[in-house]
Amino acid sequence: MSVEVGSQQADLDEKVLLESLGAALTVLSRLSQSDREAVRDIVTTLTRGMGV
Repeated sequence: MSVEVGSQQADLDEKVLLESLGAALTVLSRLSQSDREAVRDIVTTLTRGMGV
């Protein structure tokens, strides 16, 4: 699915990000619970900062 969505993106950086989503989620699933929580906190902070 991420490749299908990524292939529709005109922006190369967004395309690469979306196409890498599956691999990123696989890595995330292998992390400890505390590391997953830290990643979630970082992503939340980044996305909130982008909305400002």
